[in-house]
Amino acid sequence: IYSLYLTTIGKWYWKLTLSSMYGSGGSPRPHTVDIKPSRLTACTVWPVPIMADNYAYILVDHRSGQCGIVDPGASTPVALACFQLGLVPHYILLTHCHQDHCGGVEELKRQFPSVEVYCSVHEEVSGVKTRKLVDKSVVKLGSTRIVALETPCHTPGSLVLTISKASSSRHSIDDELKCAEAILTGDTLFLGGVGAPFHGSDSLMWRSLRRFSIFPDSCLVFPGHEYTESLRWFGCWLQPGNEVALAAAHEAQALRTQLRPTVPGSMGMERKINPWLRAGEPLLDRSVSMRVRQYRTVPFCMRQWTCTNYAPTEWYDISTPPPPLDGEYGDGVITALASSPSAWKRVDGGGRSKGREMKETKEIGLRMNLPPTGRQQPQSANKAAGAASSSAGAAGTPLWPLVHPASARSNYSGMAETDRKEGNGVDEGSKKEEDKIADTFKKI
Repeated sequence: IYSLYLTTIGKWYWKLTLSSMYGSGGSPRPHTVDIKPSRLTACTVWPVPIMADNYAYILVDHRSGQCGIVDPGASTPVALACFQLGLVPHYILLTHCHQDHCGGVEELKRQFPSVEVYCSVHEEVSGVKTRKLVDKSVVKLGSTRIVALETPCHTPGSLVLTISKASSSRHSIDDELKCAEAILTGDTLFLGGVGAPFHGSDSLMWRSLRRFSIFPDSCLVFPGHEYTESLRWFGCWLQPGNEVALAAAHEAQALRTQLRPTVPGSMGMERKINPWLRAGEPLLDRSVSMRVRQYRTVPFCMRQWTCTNYAPTEWYDISTPPPPLDGEYGDGVITALASSPSAWKRVDGGGRSKGREMKETKEIGLRMNLPPTGRQQPQSANKAAGAASSSAGAAGTPLWPLVHPASARSNYSGMAETDRKEGNGVDEGSKKEEDKIADTFKKI
């Protein structure tokens, strides 16, 4: 399915989807209302809800009034927002070239012929001439400086766009990043999770996520999707002793019940609750191993259904940490939470009788204080569940086929070489630590 999504067929299907939603003068209700701008020192960021759960962003420079658009997956809501704000876009910047992030570029280019389109040097936008960005390229939107960081894994050329403070000292790009005011992460980092690693391994994902360590805790995070509620409940279920994660999940649920946005988040909060950013912590590793051991006794059909169709009910009923089955935490690298029959069969071991499975499943339900039935979640929650489970990567055959293009591998090598030159500790010891963290990623 994913391979087709990258072809002309995928582009045609996305245009058909946009036509059904926005065509014939239709104005569907957006997935998020009560949108408020975020005023930074150099510019103002306006989120624009698109389709079922996407966000595009409009950047307006304070001094010049110039306007930039980030990830316009659909042209109609973005053009309407620009019209209502009295803006004419000068630039379009893309974090990556999936159709739900660049599907509106061609039409916007037709409506605003002078607009310039920027994307990664490793990716292309079909039918549109683009200007290429490499790691640490700078785009100037009036007086606003936007620095692009390469974070390959979701796609070969995934970028994180950072917005610098207006008064920040610019002795070097790194100094500028250390006091960044906001980042637009596309599908690399969500609030509470990360994007599916379609084009890379767990190690590559971790190396990309390490680049976020340079940003201050006060840095605002603007992700490409409204996945926050589902991902934060997943984080609570994965680390039941994390009270900060529980409070954040309840906050997100309260906002989404009213269709209000959860963006922007902050890097400080993500470092406390995002399981993928905390993958190096022993406490999280033990908690993940415990959850994996519990899921080993749940029948495959139940897991497959909840992972691919609904957010599991456990995510929404967090009380006290449930005791592990054998009184101990698991200690092996067990591949679980990967929505694939082959992975689940390996985890199951294939040696249990049907009666034993039903009995153990009932015991787990009682210990976890689960409700008898789950509530159906919107499509955004289902996609978030898929994104979270897909990060198991090498756990087995994933829900979508992983692609490993040469550009992604060369990107990885280039990042490693940059780390060596900058003295970021790429040695034998850090390689072992990276492999250990990659094992935790596989469990998650």
